[in-house]
Amino acid sequence: GGAIKANSTGNVAAGSLQIGFSERLSLQQGSITTSANDGDGGAIHIQGGKVIDMKNSQITTSVLGRSGNGGDIHLNANTLVMNTGFIQANTAASNAAGGKVAIQVQTLMTSGNSLFPGGQTPYDFLSEVFGFNVIQAAAPTGISGTVNITAPVLDISGSLSSLGGKMIDSGDLGRNPCQATEGSSLSLSGRGGIAPSARGWLGTQMAPQVITSSGSGGNGVTKALDATVRTCGER
Repeated sequence: GGAIKANSTGNVAAGSLQIGFSERLSLQQGSITTSANDGDGGAIHIQGGKVIDMKNSQITTSVLGRSGNGGDIHLNANTLVMNTGFIQANTAASNAAGGKVAIQVQTLMTSGNSLFPGGQTPYDFLSEVFGFNVIQAAAPTGISGTVNITAPVLDISGSLSSLGGKMIDSGDLGRNPCQATEGSSLSLSGRGGIAPSARGWLGTQMAPQVITSSGSGGNGVTKALDATVRTCGER
């Protein structure tokens, strides 16, 4: 809600504003403005180190009356963030000229990736409309001013692509289900020994049919018939 103003209510030009900052200039529902009724709009110069952060805010030089050209706006910083931000050097005077807007930043970030630059018709500031970001120097019945934005554009949204290989679901492959008992072993055999995925079930299968035969020596021999998985502890 803060405001820095240099306005003229008479038939003279508005004053100018010069603002310097080191780290951050933050505007939240705020404004930095110069305006005149019958005279030229005053200039606004803002220069700083890192970030100019505009949230539902305005930086404007305007002429509201019958005569006068729009003032100039110069912004110089590392980053300009516009989240419903308006930068305008407009004039409503007849046969007048809009001001000059020069923005020199390394990064320009706008909410909704949306920006409305230039235009002969002034946009009305509407607070808290997401993605409504405007930079212009309009003169409806005269000559529009210039808008010069120097900001390297880096857009990686169209250059990211997925990898060609399929992702492997390792699941519990690294675990040893026979680790709890000593001397156990797990043997996989037959078609049903491996599930479709590492996290899948083995499917419904009959339990191995186990028979014990005793030879003449009296030693029992255990055999599994048609078993696909030998459970832990089996020999």
